[in-house]
Amino acid sequence: MKIHIECVGTQDLEALERGYTIEWYRLFVRVQFQVVNGWSKSYRAILDTGSPHCVVSRALIPDIVKKTLFKTRLAGIVPKEGSFLKADMAQVQLCLSDDHVVSEPIKVMAMIPDENDVPLIIGLAAFPKYLRLDLKFTSRHGYIEFV
Repeated sequence: MKIHIECVGTQDLEALERGYTIEWYRLFVRVQFQVVNGWSKSYRAILDTGSPHCVVSRALIPDIVKKTLFKTRLAGIVPKEGSFLKADMAQVQLCLSDDHVVSEPIKVMAMIPDENDVPLIIGLAAFPKYLRLDLKFTSRHGYIEFV
């Protein structure tokens, strides 16, 4: 099964102002979470290829079904150096999707911060046994294949 992902490129504006052209890419995937009464609507999430867990805002999906494991600190998304957010590490279930296909439910680790103003992030390293990433930057097309 292949699920298409979105590859969005943009230029670094600070570098451009200084006469340099630096283009960077961000990957996006559609995702649904198990909630108390079934499954959430589909959300557009950042696909983080190096993260071992997901980040889900409490406000975005307040009725998410989760098994809280322990309290932790989320670092790396707070702009101030050395800063972090308090969060719960929890096990949740999600499905990845595109316009044509929905994956089977997958159990993953998710950080659920106490703060609500966080991006929705799907950590690809959270389930490396399940999939392969194929990405063509030149055409900005890619997919995740379940193996």
